[in-house]
Parts: sequence; C-alpha cells; structure tokens
Amino acid sequence: TYSLIEDAEGNPKNIIAVLRDITETKKLISELGEAKATLEDRAKERTANLTALQEISTVLARATGLNETLALILECLEKKLGYIFTAMILVNREKNCLDNYMLGPSVPVEKMAKMVGLDLARTSVSLTAKENMLVQTVLTGKPQFTHDLSDYSRPVVGKHLIAPVQKMLGIKLVGAIPLTTDEEVVGVLSFARKTEEPLTEEEMGVLMTFTNQAGLAVERAKAYRDLEESTKALEEAKNYTDSIIKSITDTLIVVSPEGSIQTVNHATCVMLGYEEKELVGQPVGKILAEEEEEEVSLFKGSGLDDLIKKKFISNVEKTYLAKDGRKIPVRFSGSVMREADGKIQGIVCMAQDITEHKEAEKQSLQSEKLAGIGLLASSIAHELGNPLSIMSSTLQYIRDALLNRGNRQLIEAIDTTVDSIGEMHELLGNLSGFTGSQRPHFESTDLRRILSRILSFIHKEAEIHKIKAYHLFDENLPNCQVDPGEIKQLFLNLFKNAIEAMPNGGELHVRMHLLDSKDAVRIEVSDTGHGISETDLRSIFRPFYSTKSDGTGLGLSFCRHVVEEHGGEITVKSDLGKGSTFSVILPLRQKGTDKSEE
Repeated sequence: TYSLIEDAEGNPKNIIAVLRDITETKKLISELGEAKATLEDRAKERTANLTALQEISTVLARATGLNETLALILECLEKKLGYIFTAMILVNREKNCLDNYMLGPSVPVEKMAKMVGLDLARTSVSLTAKENMLVQTVLTGKPQFTHDLSDYSRPVVGKHLIAPVQKMLGIKLVGAIPLTTDEEVVGVLSFARKTEEPLTEEEMGVLMTFTNQAGLAVERAKAYRDLEESTKALEEAKNYTDSIIKSITDTLIVVSPEGSIQTVNHATCVMLGYEEKELVGQPVGKILAEEEEEEVSLFKGSGLDDLIKKKFISNVEKTYLAKDGRKIPVRFSGSVMREADGKIQGIVCMAQDITEHKEAEKQSLQSEKLAGIGLLASSIAHELGNPLSIMSSTLQYIRDALLNRGNRQLIEAIDTTVDSIGEMHELLGNLSGFTGSQRPHFESTDLRRILSRILSFIHKEAEIHKIKAYHLFDENLPNCQVDPGEIKQLFLNLFKNAIEAMPNGGELHVRMHLLDSKDAVRIEVSDTGHGISETDLRSIFRPFYSTKSDGTGLGLSFCRHVVEEHGGEITVKSDLGKGSTFSVILPLRQKGTDKSEE
C-alpha cells in the first residue's frame, strides 16, 4: 500500500510504502474456494442421491409382484445409483440356502453361462458354505466387500472359471448388503463397480437407505404374494366346494337361523322347477308344503327350536312344494352349522326325492291287494260257478219246455237271462285271469262283429242316458288274433265309462281302421263328456285308482292289462269339459304265429 506525504504548502515531500505478505491469505482463499466447490459438489451429490432415493421409493411403491419388485430394485441400483453386476438373492429358510437369484440388466447371463457352464439364475448356495461372501453377509448381518469375484461364487464356481468373467466385465470391487426385515436377514443385495476405492460414507448411507427401501418392498411383495396365494387357495376351495355341491344328486339348501334360504344347489332347482335367484333370500316355507306362513315352525313335527337343540335330524319324511304346485315327498335331514364361538351360522338341509320309493310302496301294497283279490276271485268263481251252471241248465230246460207252447216273448226273456249268466261266467273268469297267472287264449276273431254286438248290448243304457252312439269301421278289415272274452270285457268297460262320463247326454263315437303299417288296427272310443284332469290322467290306469266315489279302480287297470297281454298299446287324450278319447292298438297277429293259423 502506498501513501503520499506533503509539506505545509501542499507540495509532495515523501512517499510511504507498506508491504504485506499475502501468501497465506491467497492460500486460504484458494482452500476456501475448493472447500466451497467440494461442499457444492457434495450438496449436488446428496441432492441427486435424495432425488434418486425418492424416485426409487416411488417406483418400488407401485410394484406388487415379488419378481417385479426384485427386477425394479436391481434396475434402480444400476440406473439410479450407477452400479453393475447387480443381483438379488433371497434366503430360503426351509431349505437352509440362498436361492431365487434375480440378476440385474447389466449381467450378461447367457455369455456367463457359456463361460462358467452354469446358469446363475438357477443356482443355490447352502448357508453352511461360510467361505461364500453372500453366506457371510446372511450369517453376520453386515455388509461384505471384496476385490475377488471368486469370493462371491465359491464353492459353486471355482476361481479359474470366474476370473475371466471379472476381467471381461472390468470389476474391481464387489459388495454385498444384507436385506433385513423385522431384524431378520431375508436376502442379499450384491453389486460391483469398476474402481477399487472403497465406498464413501455418503455412498454407504445411500446404499443402506436404498437397502431398507428394498427390504420393505420385498416384504410388501411377499405379503402381496401370500395374499394372492391365500386368495387363490380360498377361490380353489370355494370352486371345489361349489363343484361338490353342484354334483350332489340330492337337494341341498342352506337356511339362515331366521329361516331364509341362503344357498341352493342345482339338484334343488331341477326338482322344484325354480331358478337359483328365485329361491335365495326367500323364506324356506316357500318350498315346504306343510307350511303356509313364514311364521310357522321351520320343520313341522320337530320344529326349528327342536332341531337346534338336537343339532341335527335325519331321515324325516317331508313334502316339498314345486313351482308348478306339485307336492314332492322327500326324505329330509338337517344339521346346524355353528361358528367357533358357538353362534348359529346356518342350517344345512339335504333331501332325497322318494317319489319312486312311495310309488313302489303303493305298488307293493297294490300287489298284496291283487293277491288277496286273486284268492277271493278264485273262491267266488268256484262258489258262484256251480249255482250259475245250475241256473243256466234249469233255464235251458224251462226254455225247451216252453218251446212247444209258442210263447216267443218268454223264450226271448229266458235267452237273454241265459246270455247274461254266460257273461257272468266270463266276468268271473276274466277277474280270475286278471289277478292270477292265466294266459289269454288267442284265436282269429272278427273285431267288427265283437264291437257291433257290444254296441247293441249297451244300446238300451245309452238311450236311457240320452246318448247317441255312432260307429265307423273300415271295410275289409282282416281278422285279428285276440282272446274274444277279454276283448269283449275290455271294450265293454270303455263303452260303459264313456256312458258314465255323459250323465246329461252326449255322443259316443267308435272308430276302427287298419294302420298304415298293415300289421295292427286302431280302435278309438270317444265321448263328449266332462273330461279327465291332468292329475288323474297320470294315474288313471293304476290299479285301485278311481275318480268315481263308488268305483273299484280295476276297470281301466284291467283294460291296460288286457291290451299289454295282447302286445298292444292303450292311450288316452282328454280336454276338461269337452270329452275324452281312448285309443287302443292291437296287433293283427301274435308273436310265434303265421297267417295259416288265422
């Protein structure tokens, strides 16, 4: 620094120079500049690291699948933090090893496989191999570093094989960081770089933060995987259970404690004629014929309260009510479902359709009745046969005695009585044959003649009931091999039923024609009476089933028995209020016969 000294007049007199050594100051300024730049670089690095960690956290938060999470961790480790040869290896505690290798995008998998003869992604390392740095990382729970890649690969791959790989990739430093969740090492995050310098404190801090994020992501991914597996297992169990329920042939209904239907299987819908959605949520009384109101006890005779006390009921006969109003007898079983705390969860109801069983019981009972009637019929035929024979012989004697006296009216009356006695003989024989084992006697018969005689026989009765009878027979109908006595009784029953169906008068039509096949005839008996209901049509040919208050239920059953014995078919069609038509088809010839026998 220079200063000018002046005299009293203001003229320059002297110059003072002050010299200072600023070497240290410049050095200090230089150092301060360098420190500032270093701090700025570190600040930028930290900011970049924090930004990278924030981005990594955002990326990892989106991942759900385990493999997806592991792949993202390695991708971030390479692209965001600049490392190479990254890998994630998980601990398998069950097998006591490291497996499930996930390799980063920079690892030349195929090239390495050719060089070392091993696919690292399919490799596992036993946790007993303490010479392996990855195993050491798991056992100590601390980061491990090495300059020798063989520490990473032994004992699976020897140094002579892995050294060329290290040289090819230019690896100078290899590191392994434990991946920890809930203070347990669940895996190892490994990486490498091309410089020998150890990681700085800043780099270690970033790596540890990243590893913590990765550990949380892996734990979340594992939880998500476990949840998916549990959900899948539950879905499979549900599907398996649903499949079992659908395949059950008996009906299955699950009822809530309040009595509403919660679940039904396919068999229930088929039996009752409902769709599933029409039953679920409805009171169970909707399908139980015994119950007319929702408030009525769930199971009549045992009661819901009784079922809850007993915990189950088994093989109780109930009646289900179908959508179309049909009543279906079932063998019912019910069981109470309870939760772990004992609270009632629902009631499982299973039922088996026993309609056929009931029919079999009825048929068995009917068979017993028929057997009894058979014995009775045989007894009646025997006991009445002899008196009827005596009556017939006596009347024949009286007729012959009166023949010479020319009393034609009395003779005709006796003839009619004798014919009626003959009909009674035939009726007793038919009844005995129907209930016994007597086989029909087939012979070539003119059906037109038989039907005409029966129509003449019922003519008076038809007139009394104001019924007009009409018949239409094809010309030149061939004879038919039948049992004349049974056929007479068959059509006499059909004609009398037709007359009884028209108490206020009407029309009776009898038609007979040859079928197009030329091997059978069809006889139709139609009336204009009150008709037959659909319910009665299903049972009308069953023994002892009758729509008449004083009927025996044997007439139409006998008709079907006769037709079937002849190898034929009998059917009926009816309209309520309009009338009915019975159709009988009889073959012209019986099996085992030919035209020469006609």
